[in-house]
Amino acid sequence: MKRATIVVLAFLALLMQLGSVNVSIAYANDDDGIIMQVQMGFKGRFRLGNWTPITVDIKNKGDDVQGDLEIEVQQPNRITSAVFSTPVVIPHGTRKRFKLYVQINTLQRNFEVKLTQGGTVIDSVEIDDVAPVTRDSYMLGLVTDDREALSYWKASLGSDRIFYQYEAVYLGMEDFPNRKEVLDNFMILILNNADTTRFSKLQVEALRKWVEAGGILIVGTGPNGHKTLSALQDGILSASMSGTEEVARIPILEAVGESTIQGDVPFEVMNLAIDGAEPILEHEGKGIVWKVNRGAGYIFVSAFDLGLEPFVSWTGNKMLWENILNAHISADKVNILKNIEVRRAYGVRVGTARNELIHEALGIGMKAMDLPPFSKLLLILAAYLIVVGPVNYLVLKRLDRREWTWFTIPITVMVFSAIIYGLGYMAKGGDIIIHAISVVNLDGSGSADVESHIGLFVPKKGDYQVTVEGDSLLALGSQGVYDDYNMPSASGQNDRRRGLIEARVVQGRYPSITFYNTNVWTMWDFMMADTVDEFGTIDAELYFEGNRIKGSIINNMPYPLENVIAYTQYGYQVLGNLAAGEAKQVDVPVFARTGQWQSQMPYLYSMLDQVFPYPHTLSAGYRNLDDEIRERYVRRLIVEGLMMAYDYSATLPLKGTLNLLGFSAQRIVPDIEVNGAAPQIMYHRNVITTQFDVPYEDEGNVYIPPGVIMAALDRGKSEGIAYAEGNTVGYVGQGSGVFYFNMKPYSGLEYSKVDIYLNYQGVVPELYVYDPARGEYIDAGEGLSIDNAQGLISIDSRAVERYITPHGKLELKVRVSTNSRGSTSSLKPEMPGTIQLPTLSIEGRRR
Repeated sequence: MKRATIVVLAFLALLMQLGSVNVSIAYANDDDGIIMQVQMGFKGRFRLGNWTPITVDIKNKGDDVQGDLEIEVQQPNRITSAVFSTPVVIPHGTRKRFKLYVQINTLQRNFEVKLTQGGTVIDSVEIDDVAPVTRDSYMLGLVTDDREALSYWKASLGSDRIFYQYEAVYLGMEDFPNRKEVLDNFMILILNNADTTRFSKLQVEALRKWVEAGGILIVGTGPNGHKTLSALQDGILSASMSGTEEVARIPILEAVGESTIQGDVPFEVMNLAIDGAEPILEHEGKGIVWKVNRGAGYIFVSAFDLGLEPFVSWTGNKMLWENILNAHISADKVNILKNIEVRRAYGVRVGTARNELIHEALGIGMKAMDLPPFSKLLLILAAYLIVVGPVNYLVLKRLDRREWTWFTIPITVMVFSAIIYGLGYMAKGGDIIIHAISVVNLDGSGSADVESHIGLFVPKKGDYQVTVEGDSLLALGSQGVYDDYNMPSASGQNDRRRGLIEARVVQGRYPSITFYNTNVWTMWDFMMADTVDEFGTIDAELYFEGNRIKGSIINNMPYPLENVIAYTQYGYQVLGNLAAGEAKQVDVPVFARTGQWQSQMPYLYSMLDQVFPYPHTLSAGYRNLDDEIRERYVRRLIVEGLMMAYDYSATLPLKGTLNLLGFSAQRIVPDIEVNGAAPQIMYHRNVITTQFDVPYEDEGNVYIPPGVIMAALDRGKSEGIAYAEGNTVGYVGQGSGVFYFNMKPYSGLEYSKVDIYLNYQGVVPELYVYDPARGEYIDAGEGLSIDNAQGLISIDSRAVERYITPHGKLELKVRVSTNSRGSTSSLKPEMPGTIQLPTLSIEGRRR
């Protein structure tokens, strides 16, 4: 009896455990000789707005199958759907694996994967309760042959950490993505004790492109270093390895990890030498952790295994990497990883405002999309009324045949309809038109991430199939814009219900997208992304002088640029045209005090109005623009889209980098066919973007002006915050904001001057600095000078260390009351009090 009770309890526990697990793998029976297994995303998780992989394993015990795998995905309007499909051939007696990629833009949790042949469904698999990941969290990938050893990454650190709001998922060697677009689901990858010789060339290439585009790769070595680094030697790392040695204790790890390593198990450390790498942690003159900059990304290599003792049981194992990343990656990336608001606005390159503005630019760039002049329509309407009324009556009266009105009026209607259609045809034409706008982001290594938005003008009603050369992944354009919280599904709602299919996306060797039942003289758009090697670079030699960035930039691309603008969050410089090989001088403010400060949106439009003036003729609708005005307006919309977040707030840079953009007409997109033929007309427009970090150290002397190091907002300790957008924080009534600077990257400095600046509008600020020794915020203290009216905190060089916490933070509190007589924000008229994120200025010398 006792044994039976134990068995029952164990069975119930198993059922409870199964019930708590997301169903990411689903199966179909073999009633038709087909056994189909489907896995969606990464163990049921996927990031909204990114490409989600669907792995389908099929065993065919029946007749040969030549058909398609397809999945229907709801669009944000919840009325229409898009079908993603790929062709499959499954002979009798074979087992095959297929990959299907989908872009999901709503909180849809239930899907159905179908195997069709000749339009008939021969098998299907339902997938329930998958877990979409919004921008509230980021995804961290664990690539290893020993999953249990890295299980400690499943638990996060406390709030206000890099390793706090994230989803950790395992990636097996066999299902590691072979496309960079799929790896973009992850912001950090940890590679440890993994046999990378099993990687295909496509997987290695995808990993390289992902790192160079801004990914963070952490690699563990030690006794498993040879097999882990093996495939990385081909274009990602160049390392020489000469065995391992046991090391009883590594004090630098304990110092950085803020915890003592317990036990007497030694580290097994690999002797490494990595080309182009910087040893950022050393023990007895040997590198323990190395850092490699690759494009916009980072690679960190540890000389020890991250899944062996004593590292696995050490309480500081994640804190070590927390502090390493804080000190050795850009402030922008730290903010994205730590801060939800920043991640929502800056962490994803697609958004409602961006897509809709570029969609508008696609339409305006084609004359065929212009509306007809209102005066012409009014003239035709007046002529029709005159003919069908008085003229028709007088003529029939004169002929004494007024009964003929039963056919003269229909004839008149048909004649004027033909006239209107003829005028429309003369204006719109019967040509199929393609308009391509490519957003090119240079990463500094010569490669470029290219996101192309393609507009298709259709002259007739019907279905249009657009085929693209290559293997690009095609996605719907503005019809499927991304919104984290776009109409979430109600509990128990059937997300698999069939909607009106507006498009079918086919993947494979000949990718295509088919738009169904299009109306005459309308435009449909789609997007595709790619990474182009050897695209060229724009290089710079820059330096800080006072509160400005100065130096030169040179166009090392093989083609010229037009309307080039260099800008920061506080100012801009119009450089005009930049020929291939040409260099120009730049002089742009990196910071401005309160009297000069404007909120980001007015500054953005000031820049746009100077370079791309708004055409006043648009008051009557965007029609009949001459070519020059049309081109300026198209470029204005593109720039506006690049600088807008998903919620239409400005996304100007948060720190003192110099940003550059310019336009070119170089053809970038591959060959495109519509219904099997080249389009009659095709336009190309490209915007080239890049970003430069400005060096702040020269022969050991360090100067960092204000505007480069921006504080982070600690929401948990703040009160009365109405909103936080970009670098602006809004208050209602009274409130207090707590901010902090991460001082760990500057711990090796001998400070000579440290100042904190605060810009504000419509508030009366009171500034305080946190004193760790007293455990409170103070407005006066040793070596501390605070000027509330100027928004300035100065800390004497000898007192700086006193105000830095054991965790390496310099904290301040801004207590405000809104000033009813102060100026109000044009963006948030109901939010009269705003401040900018405090910014830090440092002068000193490297020890």
